[in-house]
Amino acid sequence: MDIRRIIKQTLNEVAGISFEVRVWAQILSNEIGRLVGEADNILDDNSEDDTNGGLQMFTRWRSKPKADIKQLIIEGRDFPEAYEKFSVDKWVFNDANRIEYDHNQSGYDDNGEYVVIFNVPIRGLDIRMFVHETKHAYDDWNRLRNGGKSIKDSWEIKNIYTKDFEKLILGASSQYPQLMSIITSYYLASKLETPAYLENEFDSPKIGSYKMVSKKLMDFNISSYYNKKGDLARGLEDEFTDMLIKYDIPLFRKFRSVDDFLVYTEKYFHKRGRHIMKKIDKMLYIHGNNERYPTKNEI
Repeated sequence: MDIRRIIKQTLNEVAGISFEVRVWAQILSNEIGRLVGEADNILDDNSEDDTNGGLQMFTRWRSKPKADIKQLIIEGRDFPEAYEKFSVDKWVFNDANRIEYDHNQSGYDDNGEYVVIFNVPIRGLDIRMFVHETKHAYDDWNRLRNGGKSIKDSWEIKNIYTKDFEKLILGASSQYPQLMSIITSYYLASKLETPAYLENEFDSPKIGSYKMVSKKLMDFNISSYYNKKGDLARGLEDEFTDMLIKYDIPLFRKFRSVDDFLVYTEKYFHKRGRHIMKKIDKMLYIHGNNERYPTKNEI
């Protein structure tokens, strides 16, 4: 049987929405909040111990100091019911100025434990981020436990979502003002990103952020990249050539010209846009527009 079919059959999902993901997302959110609070309280207690006399009164009224937290680790086995259904041994949060599930470093370690690594700003995370990134981890875990390839070994990672593509998404695409929106759309249209954004769409259907993405993909038209005479917009070819020279993105490099790239992109975006819209419509039809997080008893 096809490995993708096996994975789909073992996922505990309804129209793309996973209860296991949402249980763990809430647990992780609660635990990160608790651990950050404890670290700040320890620092605050130590700072008060270092003061004396009139300085103590000033210390009580000033803003509490914040601990410099580089990493937090949550032991999955501390939550046996959630662990039984989604068995991550260690959830590692590394403080970073980006938000990502680290598919390159996550997986089974040398001790046979399953480790999930997130690179995120540890402070100020909201539940939507926890749901989004946990869904990526859930997809990867299901691939590996069913004998499939991990996300890092998938076709999209090797041909589109390379480390150089990540650099473009993280800001380098500003060098290419005409191609920047296309690069962003390749990221949003990715088969790797769709499941996680579908979870977010479930939480905020009235905003319709991912539904708008699918509409933009379906409406993408390469005519806007040509002038009335049918010539390429000024500077576009130079942007494309420069990007191919500087960044290793195999899918982009297979095109001999920016014209070929645009023709392919239009067809690809239209196909992905229709696929995403169907998944969103099915999800909203089955689940409705109500937010759904586990209760404390369910956790």
